[in-house]
Amino acid sequence: MTEKKLNYSIDQGNTMNEKDFVITKLVDGLGIGKNPNAAYEKIVADAGPDALAAAELAINSEAILTSIDMHPMTGKPVDDDGCPDGRGVKKIYHGQIEKERSLKRPKVFGGGATMAMATLVGIGVEKDTSLHEAFEDSIRFLNEHMINFGAHSAEGANHGGSGCGAIDKAPEVIATAIEYKKEIKEILDSIGVDTKNISTIFENFENFETSMNKENYSGSAVVTSIIEIVTSIIENSKIIKELTGTHKEMAIIMNNFKGHTVDQSLVRQATGDSLQVFAFDVWRVEEIAQKMYPDDVEKQHLSVLSQLVYSMGVAAVLTNGDLPVYSISERA
Repeated sequence: MTEKKLNYSIDQGNTMNEKDFVITKLVDGLGIGKNPNAAYEKIVADAGPDALAAAELAINSEAILTSIDMHPMTGKPVDDDGCPDGRGVKKIYHGQIEKERSLKRPKVFGGGATMAMATLVGIGVEKDTSLHEAFEDSIRFLNEHMINFGAHSAEGANHGGSGCGAIDKAPEVIATAIEYKKEIKEILDSIGVDTKNISTIFENFENFETSMNKENYSGSAVVTSIIEIVTSIIENSKIIKELTGTHKEMAIIMNNFKGHTVDQSLVRQATGDSLQVFAFDVWRVEEIAQKMYPDDVEKQHLSVLSQLVYSMGVAAVLTNGDLPVYSISERA
């Protein structure tokens, strides 16, 4: 793997100590991808060389990382999540109430409900159930365990699903994760993930694929199914962000620095909204696993693996496998 490191410091003002982090370019592409429309060369060619230079400068700047915002009511960091989608935010809803400002929160593919669904599938809880039922079970599980979560829609999405690829394309994501299981294990090994018992995750994904009723999760039926899922999240008074514009992601940033997230608006602003980045908070995956199974270290491990396997599947479905991948971590 190629490696390019730059060290920066975050000035936290008077409320937190200064924290150091390291930006590492891991690889020029994951090597697994099925979406030629999202090919790196196409995206950057459309944007132009000046935009690409501005995007790379923003990614490698100290401003790329920001602290999770404090909740205005509790004074504590917000404890829900959003999605790594790089598009801008048009509207923010808390349940049915429109909010004025978008808070900075951690990001995982599809939000916490999708990661919980991946966990329940990966550890073998979801057997002989449909994909829609698995989503509903995940939402129920998170609520019962008082684990907060969020999601997003997109402008005009009611005509084609929720607007979130990690949810809308869930059948394809699961099938793709299975198809690329060898490559996904190699990717996770290469970035230092403990992949012990990952074969169990893939076996459970394969078993679930036979029962997930993908025929009724496609075409016109997917719209109803996704709207029901997102409606369930709305009914539980979760934060839903309505995103705007088209996908223009030119990189994937994996952030391991807990309590922080990537400021994706920095790249959009630097490039005149001609380029974007996916931003995935790995530490939130670990946090979800710990909250789901606080007294079971083995299940925490399987949950992390399940979420990462599903996330690799999402990346393969939404990209062409050639977007540069960066990592951000706290400097030792």
